Amino acid sequence: MSLTKKTETLSPTILFSLKQHFSSLAVSALLGALIAAGIALMLPKQWPATLLFKIGQVESAANLLAKPNDVVQRINFPNFPVKVVQSQRLRIAEFPNERRNIVKKTLSADMTRDGDLVKMTVNGQTPSEAKENLSRAFEVLQTEHEELLRPSLAKLKEDIAAAKDALEKKEDERAILLELRQRMDASGAAEKNISEDIILASMLRSNTVELQIFREKINALNEKLDPHRTFNTRAVTAIYVPTHPAFPKIGTAAILGLFLGFLVTGIWILMQDKETWNAISSNAKEAPAG
Repeated sequence: MSLTKKTETLSPTILFSLKQHFSSLAVSALLGALIAAGIALMLPKQWPATLLFKIGQVESAANLLAKPNDVVQRINFPNFPVKVVQSQRLRIAEFPNERRNIVKKTLSADMTRDGDLVKMTVNGQTPSEAKENLSRAFEVLQTEHEELLRPSLAKLKEDIAAAKDALEKKEDERAILLELRQRMDASGAAEKNISEDIILASMLRSNTVELQIFREKINALNEKLDPHRTFNTRAVTAIYVPTHPAFPKIGTAAILGLFLGFLVTGIWILMQDKETWNAISSNAKEAPAG
């Protein structure tokens, strides 16, 4: 007899044997679901905290402090969670090993679909703990990005200071030129030197242009320093923690227990029916040969 025909003959036999013990299967499956749900209820609960943030920039979005994918990889790299739990921002006495382990295992990041924002997530044993874990992790990231931002800020501030100094010198120069103009006007037409008057007028025009240039430069630099254009990495949403824990999932545990209870009891029933069990064993041995 072929393997296919043997399987077709065996299937009704197995189903008949299981149907005879349907009540036992149902009770065992229900018991398995209850046990699994009970075990899940005894496990420490964990709540996930989530935050969306925007990577800092200098002058415009074209000059980000770091590429979004690099930031994601940085957060997901094992060294970052270690740095978070070792940070001086964390109160060690209030951060036991179990809490540290949760941060190390669950801290992660991913980009949003449009790629403009990054999502950071970490768990905690209570909603408040999850929120604090994420807050501390984000502070560590902000500190790292602040180091990247500092040189650019310093350069912009130096450029503004230099432009203001130059503007002040040009304003002093203009005051001298205007005073000289007043003296020449007061001296009378007879004593005026036409060439000197032409040179002075040219210097005043040149000074006016230079003053305008430096004022525009200062305005442009101040615009670059505007908090909307140059800023450190910052959150764009409040930290969100759901009402119900993400782990353990009671429903999933119950379904798994239901299945295992049914499976184990079904195997036990078939093993008690020696004729059916021997047929199954014989069929399994012949399967490779077929």
